[in-house]
Amino acid sequence: MKTRAKGIKEGKAVCGSMQNGNGPIGIVDVSPNGNHAFSAIVSLMLGIKPIETKVKKFSDGEVDIDIDGSVRGTDVFLFQSYVAPVGERKYEFENTVSAARSGGGARRITAVWPYCFGMRGERQTRPRQSVPIEVWARSAYAMGVEQIVTVGLHTDVIKTIFRAVGERGGIKVEDLPFEPLAANYIMQSAIARDLTDIVVASPDSGGTKRAEKVLELIAQNSSLRPDLAIGHKYRSPDEQTTPLRLVGDVAGKSVFIYDDIAGTLGTIEGATRMVEDAGAKDITLLFIHPVLGKGYEESLERLAANPKIREIVFGNSIPLKSAALNCPKVREIPLEPFVAEAIRRLNANESMSDLHKYGTIVEIYERMREEGVSPRRFDIRQIG
Repeated sequence: MKTRAKGIKEGKAVCGSMQNGNGPIGIVDVSPNGNHAFSAIVSLMLGIKPIETKVKKFSDGEVDIDIDGSVRGTDVFLFQSYVAPVGERKYEFENTVSAARSGGGARRITAVWPYCFGMRGERQTRPRQSVPIEVWARSAYAMGVEQIVTVGLHTDVIKTIFRAVGERGGIKVEDLPFEPLAANYIMQSAIARDLTDIVVASPDSGGTKRAEKVLELIAQNSSLRPDLAIGHKYRSPDEQTTPLRLVGDVAGKSVFIYDDIAGTLGTIEGATRMVEDAGAKDITLLFIHPVLGKGYEESLERLAANPKIREIVFGNSIPLKSAALNCPKVREIPLEPFVAEAIRRLNANESMSDLHKYGTIVEIYERMREEGVSPRRFDIRQIG
């Protein structure tokens, strides 16, 4: 059963403010009803008292948004969950920026998108094709958004696109890396199961850099020396994928397949078959973003029924859909401590570079757990 954070009411967004660093922080969440738990936990970690924001929808689809509390001079962090339909989310986001900026007199507005809207469309691959990330960037800039906090961008070029819009240097993007969390999860799994022969695998060549980073972090922070395996695939026009071959030795080893976006799960099914056919001992699947597009349910059911697959792990950048919530092999890695610390540092004008270091990230999770405010709704291996 899906858990909602205590104190969140139907038909309300979540907002909060407190004095911290250079000024008051405001947390505003315009995600759909039932999807406010992420921002509520971040608020709890920051010691912020929630302030309600009313989101009214008229019969013709128009929205009327009122922030029910002062945000004048406030450093506003505006949360928006990636929940369909995306067009509605964009319209609600823009109206909330208007309420905070023009109507409320906010000092600064930072968008908090744990999953960055439009990031799968960062370039043209055919003539007369739109570039969704450019649309989001220009819209956010025009509305007055100055910064974005996100996790695990699909490509680095996305940051460049946001910086290129407008005349004032565009929008600064703080991209929090998921690889340290993935590396820690793998290391803790290896310790718990007394593993020595492990492989970090990418289902396609596009994810090689991500897999290599995870492998590097494991080698730097443990006695493990994992191998690397890469799958090569062809993507047809209907988004179905056909793996071609596996590069790397996985025979008799525990394989951790790592990818950023879990869509229809077709790519992962193919990668899993390749790894199985190559003689893998067992398989764990790790993803940053559980997008889980149309038709994912059947693929997830088959993956969960596969005895070779031990766990299917997602970052909680997007609220899990029903089939994933009820899947016994699904686990989540909480991102709230990471995002809360990023907000605190941005508000205090502190350095963000440490948030790309493995040791700092582990310390954040350990501190949150010691203070008794670590996310309690996750069935995950302990970070640290």
